[in-house]
Amino acid sequence: MKISFDARGREILSDIPAAFNVPVQKRISTLDFHRQRLLEQREAMRRALEDMQAEAEQESFKEANDFAVEDPFDEFPEGTDFELDDDSPDGLDAVAERMYRESVEETARANRKNIEASTEKQSPPESAS
Repeated sequence: MKISFDARGREILSDIPAAFNVPVQKRISTLDFHRQRLLEQREAMRRALEDMQAEAEQESFKEANDFAVEDPFDEFPEGTDFELDDDSPDGLDAVAERMYRESVEETARANRKNIEASTEKQSPPESAS
């Protein structure tokens, strides 16, 4: 490749066709322009990513707060009796433990009924002999 200079002292690539015979300084400024545009786009994308991450973090924080604000008694059927033992310091713990035991007992009773019902269906009738 042969480099020559024009009347103003700018470099010109002489082995390139005349349509592409652009002074080096102009090419450099064009490259700088495109480089600057790419840097601006990269910065805009970085800011957009940070905004999206901040928004997602706020959304998860909001969901966590929404969950924490919910009434803990909503999951119990209406009419559930909450008797607190005012004399004991762990009144709520005692209520929770009692409710858990009742739930386990109810589940065990239901399971026993299901087992008894299934064994009655499987046993052959003895009146046929």
